[in-house]
Amino acid sequence: LPQAEPTQAEVMQGAHVTIQLRGHYGGGAAVGFAIVQPPARGRLSDLQILPDNRATIICINDGSRAGRSDSFSYVFQAAGAASVPAKVNLLIRARPAHLRAPAQLDFAETMAGEISRQTLSIENDGGGMLTGRLTISSPWKTSAENYRLAGGGAMRMTVEFLPNESREFVG
Repeated sequence: LPQAEPTQAEVMQGAHVTIQLRGHYGGGAAVGFAIVQPPARGRLSDLQILPDNRATIICINDGSRAGRSDSFSYVFQAAGAASVPAKVNLLIRARPAHLRAPAQLDFAETMAGEISRQTLSIENDGGGMLTGRLTISSPWKTSAENYRLAGGGAMRMTVEFLPNESREFVG
């Protein structure tokens, strides 16, 4: 009788993973695979049959909350018979935090003793929690130093340029 091999995989939240399926059969008959229960939190690509009683499939997570698990089941077919369904367990991992901020702010020409202001926007365009500290030196000042942004969160702060002498500043 054909046998399907259970397996497990990790998939990043909102991403996809290629999973190898495997069956066992001692005969020389043509073999196949079939999905009998799809995942609850995503979708599957078409099966790609490989040699040696193997197949691959791509599991695409729908963006469900990380830390949850999901699964799907498949059977292995050979010689007109099908295996007992095998389960593929999926662990959904959080996307890592990712800071997105401009590489530079362009302050207009500012005379010594004057103040020029720009808005700095930072964003966590990943998942998880992004925490940090913005450090800048004189002649710049900021309205906020610490940030804590959940996935998809953004923050705006004011950066002031207060030159005390007439020269070109880069920072």
